[in-house]
Amino acid sequence: ENHTRAMHGLSSSFYLAKNALNMFVDGLRAFVDNPFIKASEQYEVHLRNFNSLAQQTEGQLKLTHDALSNLATDEQLAGMTELAKTLQHIESSNYHAAEAMMILESSNKAAMAGLADLFKVADAGTSILMAYGYETSKINDINNINAKVVQFGKITMDELNSTLGTAISIAPEAGVAYEQVAAAIATITAQGVKSAIASTEVNALMKGVFKPSEQGKELARSIGLELSAKNLAAKGLYGMMKEIMDKTAQFGKDQSGAIARLLGDIREIRGLMKLATDDGELYREMLAHMTDDVDQVSLALKEQTKTFNYHKKALGDMTE
Repeated sequence: ENHTRAMHGLSSSFYLAKNALNMFVDGLRAFVDNPFIKASEQYEVHLRNFNSLAQQTEGQLKLTHDALSNLATDEQLAGMTELAKTLQHIESSNYHAAEAMMILESSNKAAMAGLADLFKVADAGTSILMAYGYETSKINDINNINAKVVQFGKITMDELNSTLGTAISIAPEAGVAYEQVAAAIATITAQGVKSAIASTEVNALMKGVFKPSEQGKELARSIGLELSAKNLAAKGLYGMMKEIMDKTAQFGKDQSGAIARLLGDIREIRGLMKLATDDGELYREMLAHMTDDVDQVSLALKEQTKTFNYHKKALGDMTE
């Protein structure tokens, strides 16, 4: 009888131990599957990926973590993981330490203003900085210009970002500032042209002036027109466009044919004609927007702070 009781007691102990173990395993699984834990893991991965490139000391990395934490708390909408992921991307674009944080902070503000998600804003900004060799301090101007392209053109930031490679592939070498390229894209898309086509037309127009065919060079000489990067840089897109239109006006009804022989690509003619609409009035208006002192990102951010969605996300970030 005592033996039976002992066996029952041992069986009960095993049962209780098994239940306790199962509860522990279930709790561990719940802990591991907790969204906060998963987010923390992702954040740590991105932060370490960043440091694989940056090679900061643990003390420096702690300061970087603190900077990201402050940015997420102060600006509220961008999560720590997205910040770390974007910082890693900026670092891989060869911007380090203070420069990388400057780009991240500016991009985060533009993302909060509704321009696009943080990663895409930073990707566009670094692409333009690198293509033109601009100082990092110009990142706020670039984000403002991009915000104005989205506001005044018929284009989203995602569309602009996906076509930037085409739009700026030749502009820096041709001496055409990004403000002029942005104004041209805004002008053409505002007339109902898809962003990819607009970028191709702008690029083709610059290429036709910067790298004309032999036929184009010969015709240009005959009408007293200089097709060169030097002239394009000196006159800008609008000045060059106006000169081409003025010089080819002598061909009358065959003006479009003359421009085709001059520039050598139908896409260049389309781009030129759209920029030249109403003597370039729309393009000049767009260019004025791109070069004025209006802080479009700050204005957009101010509007975002009035929305319920902004405060809902902010509350969510503060309680994570």
